[in-house]
Amino acid sequence: MRLILHPGHAKCGSTSIQKAIIKNRDQLKKHRIIVPDPQLRLPWEKGFNPNGETPRPFFRKLMESGDTKDLLPKLENIRSHLDNNYSIIISAENLVNQLNQASGKQIHLELARYFDDTRIIYYIKRQDDFLLSAWQQWGYKQGKNFQDFVNTALLSGNPNYCTAAKFFSRVYGKKNMDVVPIDGGKLYKNNLVADFFHRLELPANEFNCSRLESNKSLNPHLCDTLSKLPHLFKDVHDESLKRDLESLVEKNSRIFEKSPDFFSKNERKRILERFKKDNDFLRNTFMDSQDWPSQPTSHSESENSDGYEEALAIQMELIIKLIRKVSNEGN
Repeated sequence: MRLILHPGHAKCGSTSIQKAIIKNRDQLKKHRIIVPDPQLRLPWEKGFNPNGETPRPFFRKLMESGDTKDLLPKLENIRSHLDNNYSIIISAENLVNQLNQASGKQIHLELARYFDDTRIIYYIKRQDDFLLSAWQQWGYKQGKNFQDFVNTALLSGNPNYCTAAKFFSRVYGKKNMDVVPIDGGKLYKNNLVADFFHRLELPANEFNCSRLESNKSLNPHLCDTLSKLPHLFKDVHDESLKRDLESLVEKNSRIFEKSPDFFSKNERKRILERFKKDNDFLRNTFMDSQDWPSQPTSHSESENSDGYEEALAIQMELIIKLIRKVSNEGN
């Protein structure tokens, strides 16, 4: 029986792929590919949730408890109900966590033992872009400005693509791995979801490959302002403020603009230089020496001189929106 494992990596398109897997569950089944529910249940099991996410919650529970005993009966159940003509897709970005700890390591050892055929698809993005996305998702809520967030990441070697790729290669075998950069124009039809199905040797035109906006981030200039107000957030996963802003402004508001020139080309170079050894290894070991990562594309040689103006414009937009909302509610 075949295991198709997408261990994801946070901020590397994992949510888009997971949504596509769920959206195409019935079509995948026609190709004898089964998508388990959040608790690793199969479609014909009692309590199966056809609209739930992929099994990320199940693996989170295993890691939090530090005990993987609940995984074994799940794998035995899969083996007893499916013959070798079937495949199972497991997509969960927390499967790149705790690889040096007993629980995280044991999950992968058990998966490798139960499936005699495996395919690992591991998407990554340039570390400079990753760190900006990660800060916009979590870092500013901790009261960290972007520079402090980057410095901490560089000291710890985050993101740890190389560590994860080496681990998966040891456990599942290098020949069973695809390490795929989501930048640099290497994706099939320049579409992450289509690329995922294409790598499974499935006809991508049979699947809904539209990529929904996932984990939309606030403009980094707004995040910079909010980093001075960490008391507004319960924790790094608190999205209530973002939801309030989404209800207040239009989708094309500059409040959600990406602003890739938020930090300088020199800073991007510094980040990529820190990971040069890792990236050389990934490129030469898993990517057939393709050109990755490409050179930084920021046009700014120094810190963005328009940052204050941009932040002021965003704040002014919010003030005007609030004034109009209050005025309309009063009429």
